[in-house]
Amino acid sequence: MQQFVQYDYAIVSIAIWLLMVQLLGAAVGAAKARSGLVPGATPPADYASRLYRMHRAYQNSVDNLAMLVAAIVIAILAGAPVFWVNLFASVAVVARLVMVFIHIMGLGNAAFGLRTMTYVFHWALILAIAAMAVVAVL
Repeated sequence: MQQFVQYDYAIVSIAIWLLMVQLLGAAVGAAKARSGLVPGATPPADYASRLYRMHRAYQNSVDNLAMLVAAIVIAILAGAPVFWVNLFASVAVVARLVMVFIHIMGLGNAAFGLRTMTYVFHWALILAIAAMAVVAVL
């Protein structure tokens, strides 16, 4: 277990993402209940609707959770460079939190705006973590 301690920021990044998803899910569920939607219902697709944007931010965070966790765990197990794994994992989670805020607040264009740029940045960080794992194994 001692070898994993070096990856403390990466491990904490996973925990922060998990907490964010859980809190966002609870907030979305409460907002859906207040609007009269039944559990599991999807709000009408309308980016002008804060509830719809919250729902999409939550769904997108859940969709990307597995990629982040897998990339970080594989990088740790492969012994990828500690500094870079910790840095990229931490920045990826901050980028995700920023993206969730941008999405919920409706900042920028619905497509190819600030949210999209933040997503692509976040996606590139996860890809870089996975690439470091591959390089570490080879």
